[in-house]
Amino acid sequence: MARSCTRGQVMTRGNSRRQTRKHKSARKRDSTSLVDLEEPPDWLTGQERDSVSGNEGREIRMMAYLKTVKTETRGETCNCNLHSITNIDLHLVMVDHKTDLEADSVTAEITPRVRKQSHPTWSATKIGGYTGKFVRITGWLMLDTAHVHHSHQANYDPADHAGTPLNRATNWEMHPVTKFEVCTSTVKKCKAATGWKDVP
Repeated sequence: MARSCTRGQVMTRGNSRRQTRKHKSARKRDSTSLVDLEEPPDWLTGQERDSVSGNEGREIRMMAYLKTVKTETRGETCNCNLHSITNIDLHLVMVDHKTDLEADSVTAEITPRVRKQSHPTWSATKIGGYTGKFVRITGWLMLDTAHVHHSHQANYDPADHAGTPLNRATNWEMHPVTKFEVCTSTVKKCKAATGWKDVP
């Protein structure tokens, strides 16, 4: 359950234990398999999430190229619309091939809570230094319902971006990322599970 945004507290999606839990047997997926997941054709802000619970909340591991890293300084509802770098998500654009367009990408998010509690060195500069590299990330599957089509708005806030589509292939994303590894060998060897280096 999300926490209140009073006194500058950052909201969290899902159970906070999910943000830092140790990895044992994450389900292996590539970005293509996330694109194949069904998402609802319409969403109302605040509705129950039972319809997506069959997939949401699963721990997954994904291998892909890091195309770019974006800082969400415009503010997001999940982070109380705060704008400082310590209170925002790092938005990772993940693609199957280096030449893929962002429209073909899958999103992964590194949250403020994960950085504060487990990975304080995961700055935008540090993670951005792996742009163009083949990486393996582990985290939790979530449907970003804020960007699913909304036929009705729950409020009349002009800043509410509910239903606004993003430039990506699916609204299913890894959120949050809790483990980040970089391939230090050939892609073929890394796909065979050798040659990975953990980014602490």
